[in-house]
Order: sequence, then structure tokens, then C-alpha cells
Amino acid sequence: DIAGGPSKQIIPDGKRNIYVSASHDGRLISFESDRSGTSEIWIATNDGTNMRQVTTGGNNHMPHISPDGRSIIYTSDTEGAWGLWRISADGGRPVRLTNFAVNWAQHSPDGRFIAGSFNDGGKTRVGIFPADGGDVLKAFDVPPRANFRLGIHWTPDGSAITYRDWSYGIWRQSIDGGEPTRLEGLPQEKIYAYAWSNDGSKFAFTRGMEIRDVVLISEQER
Repeated sequence: DIAGGPSKQIIPDGKRNIYVSASHDGRLISFESDRSGTSEIWIATNDGTNMRQVTTGGNNHMPHISPDGRSIIYTSDTEGAWGLWRISADGGRPVRLTNFAVNWAQHSPDGRFIAGSFNDGGKTRVGIFPADGGDVLKAFDVPPRANFRLGIHWTPDGSAITYRDWSYGIWRQSIDGGEPTRLEGLPQEKIYAYAWSNDGSKFAFTRGMEIRDVVLISEQER
């Protein structure tokens, strides 16, 4: 509950259960899990019931459920070559959307577009793709310390995409172009998972500081 209080586990233990996303009505969630022995895409209702596996074959990663809850996009090399795929929330035969890897992809709020990171001639960029598949519509350069892990998020109004920084904060890129800028008002700490409420009135995030030490171990007499 956003007001606080005890938390409730909704996905039972069983190996890794990661990269959760929710439909806009909050009714369904999708996530990646290897609980069946290989990395697959799973779906469940928001209380964890009716949990079921929707992909097979292994190496299926980074799911994101569509706003209407009818389909899920994910990254896979199920045919021996990485690409972005879509599958019905009810399962069935998946559809390849791109012939190249698109990572950390997410639907736009209106479901018409997909944003994700991709390799463009040896350079990592973020791109906007049609939801039904096809070539990149728009591509943007990113700062040197851009961090796409845990998702490239759309702003609630669909006017921009955002992604993390390895050092601190979150970058905002207008889909109309221009240079990316940092979101204001966030602490200068590393941001991990984050999300807006659908109406844009609330913003949830996890943050922290990473402290690393270098230790010299020299050979000593035994």
C-alpha cells in the first residue's frame, strides 16, 4: 500500500522472478522467471493467482505487458538470432517484431509505439519503434553513462522516454528530439527501479549509494 504498512508477497518463491510490469488497469502482471528450468515469460493476476507460463524454448527475457493487458513484448533468441517479440497474454504463437535485438523495451502509454535500446552500427542508442513491428522510427544518442537496465520508461503523457544513469539520476529524452536532460528534484544518488502512476501524479523509485573498495592482496610467506 502506498500509504505504508506491511507488504504482501504476490509471486511465490521459486528461483528467479524478475522484471515485473503491470497492465494499466492494474489487473495483470508479467515477469521473467526460470522457475520452469529456463528463462521464460510468465503472467498472473495482480494478487499472484492464475500464474502461468506463456513462452517456451528458453532465452526469453525483459517482458513488458501492453497497456490493455492483451499482449507482452520481450527479447529472445528463440530462433537463433536476437530480436524483439510479441506474444498474446493467453499464450500461443509469438510474433517477431524486429530482426535485431531491442533491449529493455516498453510500450508507450497509448500502446502505439515501443521504446528500447539497440545497437546502431556499433553505437548504443535508444529508439522508437511501431508497436506492430518494423524499422526504427526515431533514434537518439545517449550520454556516456546511460543505464537501460530495468527498463526505458515513457513519461505518462507519452511525450518523452526516460532511462537511468550509472552515477545518479534519470535522463529524459523528448521524442521530438533535442538533447537529453536530467529529471529535476531527485537526490544525487543512484536510482534503480522507478515508475510513474498512470495519471502521472505519483512517482515511485528505489535509490542507494554504492561504496566500493580496492584491496591489494600480496603474496606472503606460508
